Amino acid sequence: MNVFLSHSVSASDAPVAARLRAVAATYDIKLLLPEREHHYRQAKVTAEVRKQIQSSDAMIALVTMNALWDQSVAHEIQEAIRAEKPIIALVESGSGINISNLPPENIVYFNRLNPTGHEESLIAVLNRIRSQINAAQITNALGWIVGIALGLVALNAVAEAIGSDK
Repeated sequence: MNVFLSHSVSASDAPVAARLRAVAATYDIKLLLPEREHHYRQAKVTAEVRKQIQSSDAMIALVTMNALWDQSVAHEIQEAIRAEKPIIALVESGSGINISNLPPENIVYFNRLNPTGHEESLIAVLNRIRSQINAAQITNALGWIVGIALGLVALNAVAEAIGSDK
């Protein structure tokens, strides 16, 4: 199974995507990551990113606090919508990011300091996707990846707090 991970993360959360890819691989889930070394502000996605989205079974968008928003995620979401891919957006509360091209029922707001606060809305999104595509395998995989992603973001916050105490 392939899942495209669109992400706009703060500098301190940058390693989360690579760690998530490694963990997902242990569950036989290939996490497709767009190139983020050179943020782009184009009105469309690159051919390589379009190919990744087309070859994916679903998309997860991850936006954390203090992320440098450059419209990449919004463009990638629009491409996934065109490709009719199931989409879950994880947006950290207080980030100030508005993903206006995605229906609000596909957005899960989370607080890294409250690791269970998002569960009800996440379950609702997963159930909605399951009823739309009737594919338990995809929604189970999405649930695992989302849980792992949010856990990594929370662990990253803990590691930062411990590091700043030294």
